[in-house]
Order: sequence, then C-alpha cells, then structure tokens
Amino acid sequence: MPFIQCQQTNNAQNQSLDLSISSFVLTIPPVLHKYSTLPPSPHTSSTYSPPDKMPAILSWQDNLLQECTTFKHNLQSQSSILRHRPAHRHTERNSDASRAVIALSLHTDRIVEIGLSMISNEPGSALISRDPSYWHREGERRSTFESVFMNMERELDQMALSLKRHLRQQECREISARLEEMAGKVEYILRDFV
Repeated sequence: MPFIQCQQTNNAQNQSLDLSISSFVLTIPPVLHKYSTLPPSPHTSSTYSPPDKMPAILSWQDNLLQECTTFKHNLQSQSSILRHRPAHRHTERNSDASRAVIALSLHTDRIVEIGLSMISNEPGSALISRDPSYWHREGERRSTFESVFMNMERELDQMALSLKRHLRQQECREISARLEEMAGKVEYILRDFV
C-alpha cells in the first residue's frame, strides 16, 4: 500500500514544517505479477517469494466449484429468509430481499464467465469429462450450462422486481421455493465434487 513521507525543512529563519508539494516523497513499492521472476526489490524484500514458493493458483474447475458452492449457499439462505419471514415489517424486508436477489443475479454472470473460461482453458477437466454435452455448444446454440445460468439470471431479475412490491406471505414462499429449485440446478454441477 502506498505511503507518503513528509520531510521537515530546517531553515534558520523559519523552523517550521514545510508541507509544500515538493517536500512530499511518494514511495510506491513495485507490483509483482504472480508469474514474475524479477529479483526482489529492496522495497519488497520482506514480502517477495520466488516463483517456486508462490501459492498455488486455483484451476478454472476449482474456481467454478467454489463459486457454485457459494452461490448455492446464498440461494438457500435467501430462500430460508423468505420462507420464515414474519408477517410484519414487509417493506424493509422486501427491500433487503430484493437487494440480495439482485446480488444473486449478478453472481450468475461471474459463474458463466468462469465456466466459459474453464471450457476454453481446461477442456479435459473432470467436470467437463463427466458430461460433455452439458458444457459444449452445438453450432450457434448456447450450451446447457450457459442456458441454465442465463435463465436463472432472468428469473432472479424478475424476482427482484417482484420483491420491490408489497408481497403477501404466500408469494414470498413461492419465491422461496423457486430459489430452492435453482439451488438444485446448481447442485448438478457440484455433485461428485463437493
């Protein structure tokens, strides 16, 4: 993290702290790329580690599994909140639920992005080998993976709009059931791996 050092000027006429722009020295340690093989800089000697001791980078498959696990957990949590919500305090609860569902919708984009990277960078991964037809496109059509998550995103956007209205308890339970159903679709990816 950058820090600023202030230098004090010692002037016989004026013994004060000079805070002019010229007295500031900005020290920014060099950023090391994860694959950098540059020798350590004196600024980073305490934090530099050679490439052979760098932490392992997650594979695309592991990254996707991690994101899907988090997504599934968040779907189930929001489902539980909507299912067990009290009948009073609807307006503030709906606002919170709407924001949470929007966050879930945005998470689907990240999952699709990671999944497509896995398909192009790790075509022989165990996840793809288990069910190639789920992951690969046929001609111009989207893969089943893409379709499932894009449909989830669309449905989550609609739920978020619905939650902005004043909903009855039964309507909240219906949304809760749809979120649980989505968690089941995510489970398909996770089965045998998590």
